[in-house]
Amino acid sequence: MQAQVLKRIEKVTQEAFALIKDDHEASSVHTHQTWTGSRILRSTYRQVVFSECVFYSTEFQGVRFENCIFENCDFSFVHFRNCQFVNCSFHNCNWQASSSGLSLYKDCQLDEGLKKMTLGSHNEISSSAQDYTTDIYIENLLAA
Repeated sequence: MQAQVLKRIEKVTQEAFALIKDDHEASSVHTHQTWTGSRILRSTYRQVVFSECVFYSTEFQGVRFENCIFENCDFSFVHFRNCQFVNCSFHNCNWQASSSGLSLYKDCQLDEGLKKMTLGSHNEISSSAQDYTTDIYIENLLAA
């Protein structure tokens, strides 16, 4: 098996009211990043780890997340619309007053807060016999 190399992006700064459009990012780690009141549109994130990030009052539309990890993130007042999450995992996240509509969660490990939030609102949750592969990215992060 070939090892995946992740680039580490550590941002302690806050980005308020940013418009992020057509952003395509792969194989990176975001820690302690804060996006407040931002809009993320038509972007793709592959093999990205978000650890202890704050997405306060952020809106995601048409965003695709593949093989991503969200751990200890704050999603207060966040809205997902027409988003796709494929083989992603969510651990110990805060979902206060958040919503998800018309979004796909395929082969994801959802924490309890996200499970409750995705009920209704025309979301699709599906899983197959596929193994979760996000653990390899955590192992590489710890080895770095």
